[in-house]
Amino acid sequence: MHWNIYLSGEIHTDWREQIIKGCEALDLPVSFSSANTDHDSSDAAGDVLGPQCEGFWRDHKSAKINAIRIKTLIENCDMAVIRFAIRFRAELTFALTLPFRIVNTCPVLLLAD
Repeated sequence: MHWNIYLSGEIHTDWREQIIKGCEALDLPVSFSSANTDHDSSDAAGDVLGPQCEGFWRDHKSAKINAIRIKTLIENCDMAVIRFAIRFRAELTFALTLPFRIVNTCPVLLLAD
């Protein structure tokens, strides 16, 4: 069986790369997906909808596009791995609420500092 694993959570360390490389080294039948962790391209996600606007509306369009992408990835994953760092309050809040949003979709593994 091939597993599709969604990686979510803190973006300040290379934990995603460590998991991916470890699975590759073991030749595990897995593929990974994740939210866009590149800030500039994440902010530009809504630019495909038409002429680029600035400020609030650009952020709003991009947030909606990113939300659709993330929702689709979560719905299609077999398992979610969520890592959070207690020192980053916003990430902690997100990490603690995400399992409730996907609990009926797939198993969840929480990782914390």
